[in-house]
Amino acid sequence: MTLEYNFMLLFIIDNLNSMFGFARAEKGVPVDYQRFDDLAQWIASGGTRRSVLGLLAGAGLTTALLPNAEAKKKNNNNNNNKKKRRLRREGAVKGRCQGCTPECPTNGTCGGDDGCGGICGCAGENVCVSGACEPCTVTCTGDATTCGAALDAALLVGGDIYVCPGLYAASTAPFTILPATTIYGAGSGDDQASNTILDAEGGNRPVIFAPTPSVLSLAGLRITGGNNAAGAGGISSNSFDLTIDNCAVVDNAGSSVGGVQSVGSFTMSNSLVSGNTSTGNVGGMTITGLLVGDTMTITNSVIEGNTGTIIGGISVATPVVGHTFTIDSTSQVTDNIASGVSQAGGISHTGVGTATANGTTVSGNTDPQCFGVTGC
Repeated sequence: MTLEYNFMLLFIIDNLNSMFGFARAEKGVPVDYQRFDDLAQWIASGGTRRSVLGLLAGAGLTTALLPNAEAKKKNNNNNNNKKKRRLRREGAVKGRCQGCTPECPTNGTCGGDDGCGGICGCAGENVCVSGACEPCTVTCTGDATTCGAALDAALLVGGDIYVCPGLYAASTAPFTILPATTIYGAGSGDDQASNTILDAEGGNRPVIFAPTPSVLSLAGLRITGGNNAAGAGGISSNSFDLTIDNCAVVDNAGSSVGGVQSVGSFTMSNSLVSGNTSTGNVGGMTITGLLVGDTMTITNSVIEGNTGTIIGGISVATPVVGHTFTIDSTSQVTDNIASGVSQAGGISHTGVGTATANGTTVSGNTDPQCFGVTGC
């Protein structure tokens, strides 16, 4: 036995009577002197550390003997809980973290499970697109204004643009998109170290402006900080064919639409539209068909917490027979506000086409929840 352990036994034997009596009296239980004698003899005989502590636990003495250890254990638990909450706020997902070594392929593929509850990303200056690591067209190596200027330069060329993580500021004008352009970012979260954030910094402009009829795709972007006194705050698109995937359009403001304005065919998936406001009409999104055969589809997306004066969440217009709008069962339209005379807090549809909610969660919005939408 160690010297430390021997001193502990001597201390217990010297003080056992008073400690045992005190511990039992604290609980309002008469002292069991036979148990006291057995315990003293066992300790004196040099029983193992584990057996001694087991007997002490039965007598209710371990807490009295080891207050510092108990306090340390409680403090460690509190620290661990705080760390878990912080990691979850930063986007961590529950998984097999402790003792787990992530395993990802080294052949330039990405997007799969890393075996520890996470997703395999890309090393260096690459972004993950459709399971493949693509070299960045634009990297963010300075302040937000410098990074924004680098993105503007790439947009003048158009085509497929791969944008590394960082904060890109539209400091004096919106990011203006040429025809047939696709912007691929690193992710839509709020951490610029691992996501691509486009920010208009509250200036009088939208974040993204697509004035020319064409095909436009946006993926893996966080679009925020727009404040447009003459239109939409987040995305203002006349592209005739807009696709949004894995994007967050959050905390924008506009006179007509807070978040997204689209004219033409529209597809949105795996995305978030939240916290957008409009002083004039629609808080979240306005989607308007244009050409014969235009379809408008939303899948696995969340439209929540937006505020408009007439429509809180989504406004759909189908001016041509054959226009269709569909939102699926994995999407949610919740907690949107129509602050004036409400046409619909959730989803509103006008026109001669069709609008259908296929099992969509539509709740917590200003009443009526929907207008002119089948299944809602």
